[in-house]
Amino acid sequence: MPTFTSTEFLHWKEAIHISGTKRSSRGFLTIGLPTLRRPNASYIFETLKSLVGHSSDEDKRHTTIVIFLSDRNATYAEVFAQNVMTWFPKQLENGFIHVIRAPDTYYPSLENLKKTFGDGSDRVKWRSKQNLDYAFLMHYSQSLSEYYLQLEDDVIAVPDYLGQINSYIQLMNRQEAWTMLEFSRLGYIGKLYHSCDIGKLAYLLRTFFNEQPCDYLLRLFLKLMLQKSNFVHPKELFVHSGYWSSLPHQTRPQLVKNPEATLSTTMTIHELFTLDNVYSGKGNMWAKDVHTGDTVTIAFAKPRKVVQITIATGSKSQKMDIAESAILEYSTDTVCTSYTYLCTFDEAGEANYAKEGLENVRCLRDMSTIEVKCYDLYVQQVSEPVVPSVEWY
Repeated sequence: MPTFTSTEFLHWKEAIHISGTKRSSRGFLTIGLPTLRRPNASYIFETLKSLVGHSSDEDKRHTTIVIFLSDRNATYAEVFAQNVMTWFPKQLENGFIHVIRAPDTYYPSLENLKKTFGDGSDRVKWRSKQNLDYAFLMHYSQSLSEYYLQLEDDVIAVPDYLGQINSYIQLMNRQEAWTMLEFSRLGYIGKLYHSCDIGKLAYLLRTFFNEQPCDYLLRLFLKLMLQKSNFVHPKELFVHSGYWSSLPHQTRPQLVKNPEATLSTTMTIHELFTLDNVYSGKGNMWAKDVHTGDTVTIAFAKPRKVVQITIATGSKSQKMDIAESAILEYSTDTVCTSYTYLCTFDEAGEANYAKEGLENVRCLRDMSTIEVKCYDLYVQQVSEPVVPSVEWY
């Protein structure tokens, strides 16, 4: 089994700068963007275009995007650097973007690794190298800014994402002691830390790179840092766009494509936070001045078999937006006039249903049983396996 010496832990080797200028002064935010060549597709430049295009000039002066090129092929690195220079010459020159890679000596042997969690050799090797890549990127980035944000190379940033991140940080600094803030509910996307903490996380990822995937180590890190709650921004700031994974022959779910349905609510919608945002996977629904008996209804175009429903409202950091009292119902009527009770929302504002399945469901309805000031609804993607299902989150 691979081992590390104390010298390797202390020094971590020097990063190889491929292109761009490293800024001399400490900034507000570093965005860590690891990228690996995919055999079937490339998304990194679309990701960069959204990060650059949706940043103000003021934001750019205090933010650094560190692209970590984890592919170890030197020829590919040169080609990649030329492409970045072609697309973003100004951003490379002023330090908003720079590209690095780790020296080959940083990596231990990734052959004959211990198999855990029932994963095959290829997946164990892939996730182990991913841990090592993330560790190097975090270790390198910890001195660059006050905060660090981890992204993946196949996401699209929403407009004013940096302004919204800044506002949420200031809000949470006034309310809670936190280790990690989340700006996406997906994987290792949009996770933000104090830069003074990411050296510890990097050490954990590198120490246990073979034993556990990064998502599991992240949860362990939060426990070690005594963060017991999840602090999730009310709006998704990064939309996952990639279909092909960096793991060969592996695909990921496409952007949400839920079954055709008619959406309606009696609640007063706040600004542009509509029910359609939720159902299409683009964000959340935000309502205000919710009255007893107000409803959210999804009427399917054809009867569905529903096997699992998970509804989440509000968040730990936005407790006023939690559904304090609501019920979930379903209808099999053609016109959805008669409903049957399914479950009640718990104290955290969540409702969960998972049984053998409801047949011929025409409508799902979420009904408030008391008046609340605000109401925040999240729905995760709806998958359609062989037996069609609806999954709310």
